[in-house]
Amino acid sequence: MTKKMIQIGAGNIGRACIGRLFHQAGYEIYFSDVNLELISMIHDRKEYNVRMVGKDFDETIKIDNVDKVPEESEEIKKLASEIDIITTAVGVNILPKIAPFIVNIINSRYENQNNNPLNIMACENTTGASSKLKESVYNLLESDIKEWIENEKKIVFPNVAIDCIVPTIANEDPLTVTCENFADLIIDRAAFIGDLPHVEGLSLKENLNAYIERKLFTLNTGHAITAYLGAENNKETVFEAINDSEIKNIAYGAMEESGEVLIRRHGFSRFEHEVYIQKILSRFFNPYLKDSVFRVGREPMRKLSYNDRLIKPILGTLEYDLKHDNLLKGVAAAFKFYTPEDTESVELKKILESDKLENAILKITGLNINNEKEKELYEEIFNLLKPAESSQIEQIENVKIEETNETSENKEAEDKKLNEKIKEKPNENKKNKTKINNEKKEQKKMKVIIAKDGNKVGMKVAAEIINLLKVKKDAVLGLATGGTAEVVYPHLIKSYEKKEIDFKKVKTINLDEYKGLDGKNEQSYRYFMDKNLFEHVNIEKRNTFVPKGIGDKEKNLKEFNDKINKFPRDLQLLGVGPNGHIAFNEPSDTLHANALCVKLDAKTIKANSRYFKSEKQVPKEAFSMGMGGILKAKKIVIAAIGKNKASAIKELLLNDKITTKCPVTFLKLHNDVTVVIDEEIAKAIGYKNSKK
Repeated sequence: MTKKMIQIGAGNIGRACIGRLFHQAGYEIYFSDVNLELISMIHDRKEYNVRMVGKDFDETIKIDNVDKVPEESEEIKKLASEIDIITTAVGVNILPKIAPFIVNIINSRYENQNNNPLNIMACENTTGASSKLKESVYNLLESDIKEWIENEKKIVFPNVAIDCIVPTIANEDPLTVTCENFADLIIDRAAFIGDLPHVEGLSLKENLNAYIERKLFTLNTGHAITAYLGAENNKETVFEAINDSEIKNIAYGAMEESGEVLIRRHGFSRFEHEVYIQKILSRFFNPYLKDSVFRVGREPMRKLSYNDRLIKPILGTLEYDLKHDNLLKGVAAAFKFYTPEDTESVELKKILESDKLENAILKITGLNINNEKEKELYEEIFNLLKPAESSQIEQIENVKIEETNETSENKEAEDKKLNEKIKEKPNENKKNKTKINNEKKEQKKMKVIIAKDGNKVGMKVAAEIINLLKVKKDAVLGLATGGTAEVVYPHLIKSYEKKEIDFKKVKTINLDEYKGLDGKNEQSYRYFMDKNLFEHVNIEKRNTFVPKGIGDKEKNLKEFNDKINKFPRDLQLLGVGPNGHIAFNEPSDTLHANALCVKLDAKTIKANSRYFKSEKQVPKEAFSMGMGGILKAKKIVIAAIGKNKASAIKELLLNDKITTKCPVTFLKLHNDVTVVIDEEIAKAIGYKNSKK
C-alpha cells in the first residue's frame, strides 16, 4: 500500500526539495497552499517537473502521484486517517497560521482513536521549527486530546535540518522548479517514529543539533558572507561574487574558522568536514544558480543576531580561543549591506543613521559587554565599522530628505526642520560650496539621452521600463500621467501585444491625483491610467494604486505613504513642469518628504488647463508623492519634451544648485537617474555631450 503524506506549502522548496525527496521515498503527496491557482494546477495535472542543474549536470525528473488536499470535509477526514507524515515549507513566521489545519487533522484522528504514527515536521530554515509548530498546535488543542497524544506517543514533532538552494528562476511551465542537484533533509532519529527507505538526501541522525549547527556555520555562514561581500563589491549574483578570488578566499576562510568550532564541539573529523566545505563551495560555483546577492543577503538584522550565522560562530571561536578574522569581515560587510527592497535592510540603515554606532552594534548583535570576550568582539566590530560611520547616509552635507510622522502636527514640525536644512542661503560661504561640489563629483553621473522628438523620447523611456520587465516579472513601477506618459505608454502596450513583456505580476504606484475628483471623472489620473495603459495590458487592477482624490484627506495620505513604504519601486517614471515641479512638488520655500496635499502653482494650473474645458475647471489642490518618496525609488527615469521645459532641465543638468525653488534639482541626490530629452531642449540649453 502506498504511503501518504501532506506537504503544507507548495512553493519552490516544498516542490523541489521536500516533494522530490519523499517522492523518491515512494510517498503519495498531497499539497496545501494559499496559492489557489498553483494548487489547482497540481490537482489537474497530478504531476510536475523538477529540473536539477549543476556545472556538468542538467536533468529533469517527473514528480507524479501528487494532488491537492481535498476540500470536502469527509475526504479530508479520510486522508487524515491515512497519512503518516505532515511536512511544512511556509516560513517560520507562518507556522502559527497553519496550526489550525493541523489541529483539525489531529482532532479527526482522536475522534476515530487512530493510533497509527504521525510525524509532523516543520522543514523551515531555522532551528527548532517543529518545536515551535508544536507549541502553536498545542495552544489550540483541548486538554483531553493533548493528554491522549502524550499517553499514546504516536503523534510527534521531530525537528529537522533542511538544506537545498532553490533560487528564483522563471520556467515556461509555472509548475516546473529549477534547483541544484542537491537536497538534504536530516531528521531527529530520537523523535521520529518508524523508519525511512534509503534515499540519498533523506536521513535520520541521532545528534541532530550537531548537523543543524554544521549547516548554520557552513552553508548559511558562507552563503551570507559571499552575498554581503558581493553586494559591497557591486556583484549581482552569488555566482559572480564567489568567482572573485578575494571574496572566495574570505568566504572559504570563514567556513574554515567556523569549522574548527564544529570539529571541537561535535567531534566531526577534520577530513570529512573539509569535504563538506568543498561540497558547499562547489554549490556556490554552480553557474545555473544565479542567485541575487540581495535576495540571499535579505534580513541582515536577523542574520547578525546573537544566535545566527555570523555572530554565533565567532562566539564559538572565542570559546575555544580560535581566530575569526574572515568571519569578522563578513560581519562588517553585513552591517554595510543595503537594499531598499528589504524591510530589515532599511531598518538597519535607519538604526545606524539615528543611533550611536556602539548602541547600534549592541542592539543588533545582542552582545553583552559585561562579558569580557563578548566585549572584545564588540570592540573588534566597532573598530571595523567606525571609519565609515559618518559617511553612510549624507551625500551632500547641507541637504537631507527625512521621513516625517503622519500626524499633521508632527508633519509640520518635521517639514520645518527639513526646510531649514534645504533652504538656500544667499550668503553661503565658499567653503560649503566647495564641499558640495566635491561631494557631488563623487556621485554617479546622470545618464542623459537625447532623442529626435517626442515620439522618440517616449520610445527611449519605454525601453528602460521594458528592459526592467524582461528581467523582473514582479517589478514595482512608479508611474506618471500627463504629456510624458502619453508618449511612453503606447510603446509599452505595443511591447505587451508582441508578448515581449507581461504585466501579470507587476505592481504600480502613481505619483499624484487631483483633490476632489473620483476615479470615474475623465480628468482624474485614475481614469487616465485606466484608459491609457491598464485596460490595454494584463495587469491586475488590485495591483495598481492611484491615490484617492475624494474622501478623508488624512486617511488618503496615510494610505498613500503606506503604499510607498510597503512596495519599494524598482523604477520611477517622472515628467517635469516648466517651473521645475515633479509630481505636484511645486517651487516653494519648503518641500515635503512624505505624501502631501498641495495647492497648485498658477503656472501648473495653466499648463494643465489643456486637459479641461477651461482653466477655471482645473482643481486647485492635488495629492502628491513627496520628494522623499520619489527619491526612495531604486532607479529614476525622467523625460522632458518641448522648449518650455528647457529652463528646468538646465537647472538639473548644468547648474550645481539644489534648491526648493526648482524641485527637479533634488534628483541630483539620487545615484541612478536617466534623463531623456528631445533635440529642441538640448539645443536650447546647449547640451551636446549626450548619448543619442
